[in-house]
Amino acid sequence: MPNETTFQSGEKDGLHELVLGAAARLAERDGAVGLIALSADASTDRGPELRVEAEFAYRDGKRVLGGLEVRTKLAAEAFARSGVTRSAWLRDTLPAFGGTRVVNLWLGKAGTELLDVTVSFGSKIPFLADNVVLEEDPPSEDEAKRRETVLRALGVRVHREGRALSVPRRELRAPETLASELDAYEAARDAGYEAALYSAAVPCTQALRFAESDTNGGAVDIVLSRGLTPSYTCTSADAKAMEKALSPLGVRFADRSWALEHSLGSDQPEREPKPRGLKWFQNPKRR
Repeated sequence: MPNETTFQSGEKDGLHELVLGAAARLAERDGAVGLIALSADASTDRGPELRVEAEFAYRDGKRVLGGLEVRTKLAAEAFARSGVTRSAWLRDTLPAFGGTRVVNLWLGKAGTELLDVTVSFGSKIPFLADNVVLEEDPPSEDEAKRRETVLRALGVRVHREGRALSVPRRELRAPETLASELDAYEAARDAGYEAALYSAAVPCTQALRFAESDTNGGAVDIVLSRGLTPSYTCTSADAKAMEKALSPLGVRFADRSWALEHSLGSDQPEREPKPRGLKWFQNPKRR
C-alpha cells in the first residue's frame, strides 16, 4: 500500500520546488522515490483544488523526474474572475500542451455520454486518420444535426440520413490542427453540450485535458501533462510552463498544505494503474 503523510510547501515555492521538496522528504524516509501524489483542498486564500503527480525514475544511477501531471478543479466563474475567456486560454495553452496527432472529444448532458470521438494520426502517412466514434442514438434529427456540426468542425467526414450518422473508420484528409480542435470544442459548447477535450502529441510527451460540466453549478476540470514517454525527462522548464498556464486562473503552489502519497509500484500489484491519456474517457456503458 502507498505510504501517506503531509507536506507543507514554502512561501515562495513553485511547482518544481514543491515536487523536489516532497521527493527529498520521501528519499530520507523511504530511500528510493517512485510515484508521488500531492493533493491540496480548495481554499479561498490559497487557491483551488489541486492534485500533482510526479513520477521519478533512475537513469545511470541518478534520480530524474520522468513525468509530471497537474490536475485542478475550478468553479465555473474562475474564468470570469480571471478576465481570461475560455477560448483565449485554450488558444494559448493548446500549443504548449496539446497536440494534433491524437484528439478525443467527449459530449454529454447531465453527465450522460452522448458522443465520444477519437481522431488519431498514428500511421506514417500524415494524411491518414483513424476515426473511432461511440454514440447514443440521437433522439431527433435536430440532435443529429448538432452532433454533425461538431464532427465536421473537427474535420471528420460525416454522412447523415435523418437521425443516422455514419463516419469512415479511416479517411484521407488534411491533418488535424489546434484551431480545428478548438473550433470543435466551441461548437460543442455552443450546441449546449457538456464537453471534454483531450489533445496529445505523438510520441506523447505532452497532453492536455479540458472538461466542463453544467451540473451542480458547473465546474472546469483541467489536466496538464508532460513527460509521458520513458525517454523524456521533465525539468524546471516543464513545471514553469504549467505554472504559467494555470496562474491566470488563481492556481498557486506556494504555502499550501498537501496530502502526500508515495508508491514504488512493485509493492502494490493489486492496485489498478491510474487512468491516463485516453483512458480518462473509459466508460463501461459504452456500446
